[in-house]
This record gives sequence, C-alpha cells and structure tokens, in this order.
Amino acid sequence: MPTITIKKKKLVEEELEVNQDKYIGHRIAQIRKQKKIKQYELAKLVGYKEITAYCQIENGHNPLTLKRLKMICETLGCKSSDILPF
Repeated sequence: MPTITIKKKKLVEEELEVNQDKYIGHRIAQIRKQKKIKQYELAKLVGYKEITAYCQIENGHNPLTLKRLKMICETLGCKSSDILPF
C-alpha cells in the first residue's frame, strides 16, 4: 500500500509517513472533532454496534468500506474528497 506524507505544523514542521488507512482515519477524526461529535455518537449514527470497530477505523487498523465512507461523509456533512488522500 502506498504511503502518504502528512505535514504537521508545530514549532518545527515535521513529516510523517503513514499508510492510507491511517491517513483516512486521521482525517475522519479531525472532521469529527471539528463538528464536536463524540466517537460513540458517530459510530452509532453510521451503524456500528460496537464502538471498537469504529475506533479501529480512526486508528487506521481497519480499512473502511465505500458504503461506510459514504455514511460517515453524510453524517459529518462533508465530501469524500475531504477525507481521501487522492
């Protein structure tokens, strides 16, 4: 799987190499936090019975299906291009 470079801005800019699943999970978490939605709320809204399965997506340990991506985007009120790295 190709890696994606994320640039974090702090006092010094640093580059992190992450895989696509981690990047997608990171972007979902950022948008979710901006919208002030808790993990368990979003997990329930998109149909997860267990919050751990949803947390694994945000942590990049579990790939996201297109169906779930669409549901997450609709729930967060964003486009898939806001989440996907391409």
